[in-house]
Amino acid sequence: DGYGNPDVSTTSCSAPIGYVANDEDCDDDAASVNPRGIEVCDGVDNDCDSTADVGALDAASWYPDGDRDGFGRTADPSVGCEALDGYVAVGGDCNDDDGGIHPDAEEVCDDVDNDCDDVIDDSPADGRTYYWDGDGDGFGAATDATVSCTRPGGYVENSEDCLDTDETVHPDGEEICDELDNDCDGRFDVEAVDAPTWYADADGDGYGDIDVSERACSGPAESVSNADDCDDTKAE
Repeated sequence: DGYGNPDVSTTSCSAPIGYVANDEDCDDDAASVNPRGIEVCDGVDNDCDSTADVGALDAASWYPDGDRDGFGRTADPSVGCEALDGYVAVGGDCNDDDGGIHPDAEEVCDDVDNDCDDVIDDSPADGRTYYWDGDGDGFGAATDATVSCTRPGGYVENSEDCLDTDETVHPDGEEICDELDNDCDGRFDVEAVDAPTWYADADGDGYGDIDVSERACSGPAESVSNADDCDDTKAE
């Protein structure tokens, strides 16, 4: 490695084979250990400065963990091959005086940033679920929810709207003949308030039986919109 062993020397007008003109090697059995060696975390004085692992290339950052929650203060690291007492390998603690506050903590409704994400009370474990009410009819969409400590503007506590772009469509809506499920019962135009009455036309003469009727948005088979037949068993 170009550096000699101070314990093995000779005097000569010219350097014998295997000898050099300096005696700076601190371990002449390891070619990687010499004054130009790279200090690494291995318990060896790699660069022959009389200290092992000081300034090691692969030294880690350690963070002071005052509250012993496993997370240290990122702003005050110590660099070394081994952790000092009270230091840990993971930083990110935003309150090192409270063991319940750290990046792995559960966010709860307490006006504190429990999980150190720089947001207070976001998606809290004890929060309520609210649903976006896009059409402002008082009923929310199940597909657009948020968990919060307080109800955000534009959100409601239910998810019962089946069409959140139409304020007339919701569980309290009035069913009408428009091919929409106005009352969110899973059916459309059933028992619509504006459905006309249809009369059975069993004999197919175009006139209905007043005693056999049905209200529906569209006429059932073998029915007509009038009740003028006096005998629905005869077409003539």
